[in-house]
Amino acid sequence: MAEDFWAPVFARLVEDYEFLDMVTNDTAENDLVSWVKPNRALFARCARFIKKNRVLDKPALAREMLAYARNDTSLRKVILFTWVEKNALTMEFPTLAVTEEIESQLQSGRFGSPAKVRILAKLDPRDGVKPLYERVLATFSAVPALADSGAPHFVDTLAGNSGADRDEASTKLAQRVVELEKLLEEFKTDSRQFKKQLEARQEEIKAQNRRIEDYSRQLKDADAAVQTLKNESAGLLSRLKFLEQQSVQAQPVSEKAPRADVSEQLAAMSEEIAALRRAVDNRETTIRRLEGEKSALAAQQVADSEKDRQLAAMRQRLAELELSAAGAASRLAGHLLSSRREPDGRRNWLFLSISGRVVFVDGSLVNRTALVSDEFCLLYLDSAGRALALESLESDARREICGCIEASGDELFLLADSQSFRVQVEIAASLVETPVRGIWLPEFAERPAGIYRVEALAPHSLSANVQKSADSKQIKTLFRVSHLNFDRFLELLEQQAIWHSVRADGSLAFSADYREVLEPLRMHVRIPRFCDNADCQTRAQAEAMARPSVQGQRCDFCGSISAVTVTEKKQFAGQRVLIFGGDYVGSEYERVLSGH
Repeated sequence: MAEDFWAPVFARLVEDYEFLDMVTNDTAENDLVSWVKPNRALFARCARFIKKNRVLDKPALAREMLAYARNDTSLRKVILFTWVEKNALTMEFPTLAVTEEIESQLQSGRFGSPAKVRILAKLDPRDGVKPLYERVLATFSAVPALADSGAPHFVDTLAGNSGADRDEASTKLAQRVVELEKLLEEFKTDSRQFKKQLEARQEEIKAQNRRIEDYSRQLKDADAAVQTLKNESAGLLSRLKFLEQQSVQAQPVSEKAPRADVSEQLAAMSEEIAALRRAVDNRETTIRRLEGEKSALAAQQVADSEKDRQLAAMRQRLAELELSAAGAASRLAGHLLSSRREPDGRRNWLFLSISGRVVFVDGSLVNRTALVSDEFCLLYLDSAGRALALESLESDARREICGCIEASGDELFLLADSQSFRVQVEIAASLVETPVRGIWLPEFAERPAGIYRVEALAPHSLSANVQKSADSKQIKTLFRVSHLNFDRFLELLEQQAIWHSVRADGSLAFSADYREVLEPLRMHVRIPRFCDNADCQTRAQAEAMARPSVQGQRCDFCGSISAVTVTEKKQFAGQRVLIFGGDYVGSEYERVLSGH
């Protein structure tokens, strides 16, 4: 029976937008936020009135929600029935008989604040109670202090919410402090490891210096040995040539001498020659071995020099780490909250640490960094508590994105590479639809992911030289050809569906710059080369475009190759040749290089 009684009342009130506006303004803020956030379309319209689960402008939020609810019956029902469910004491009044005692209780605030009584006056379907509501509401209007009696209830609710937020924030801050302490311990451990590595490197460099001195002495000894062996080899070669000459001169005499003596001399000389050749081969082998050792020692010396440079870099890094560790006790972790401009024109920033400490930072110090609002960073302080430097904690996570700002409803997005990024800060209207550079930060704690700084990109100072028409000479220059058949060229343009028109002076007009329009033709049109043969030149006239072949290039009509003028002959003596670049491919290199 109760449902049958209230059903037509609720059906009428769910379409009464003035009544729904009163109900929305009397609803708790956390309920409004819980309705807005799951609905993406509604959140897109109401996001500017909510920051960190806190409503900035409740009347404006209520108006925006009702404007959206005109097309959403479910949302209107949620607004109405949530108020009915959470105001059970107020809804008890329509079930009571009207007496003077009940009227005094209603006027004293037993059934709710004046705002709730106004809602109850529209909700109560009993016609006989209307005069009672008029008398009570008139009393509220006559006593302004009583009309504001709903304020204590609102403050209590807000205080409860703030306490929960404070508990959650305290938990997060405690976790963050533990993380930072762990990072500090890791930092100290790394510093100790670096110091140990530095000591080990210092010992290594001393050993390397001793080895380098040994290598240098060995190199000098090897050079002296190589020179001695070369001298000995030269002497042996001279001795060998002398003996060969004597052997040749001794052959005519051998005809007169006895056969036995000649045979013995030849055998002895052959053995001596073989021994000399073996000695020369041994000397050459020793020379090659010593030269290889010399190259290895030189490479080792280069490697040791590289280790010296690495050691110097590690020393510098260790010095930086020690300096940073010394100042670890005088730094705070937090984020830049907001900025304000001083009367003298300077801008100061408000830094809020994770422990709740507030520090004012000079704007010039922030300008020397790339930090943006709401970015977490480290603030270094001196002994007097003054800000010295800022260091980002999110340098690896932040991204710099270039694109255009686009408005979608009441929200702004940065479009770049077919992706959209929500802009979380207020920007000037002049930046919409213009190229900008944005700084994107990921989601962290209560901060949503999005763009937190927008800067306009400087326009190019040079204007583009756009030329939409071109004559035959310009087209020849573009394609680097000597011949252009205008009629065949027009057929090519029609085949490739390139819009054009022929002007009275014979030039061609295009829809954009002629170089940009005609450049794709290079991928679809083959430009033949022709030689000095008259027949080939005649055949080239029938092509859309043609260019003469130069020295070493093949004619595309007769296949002949233009002679190459060799200005200097090189003798490679069977050595391998490494070629960088050039216009020849494959066997063409063999043919061209055969003339050298």
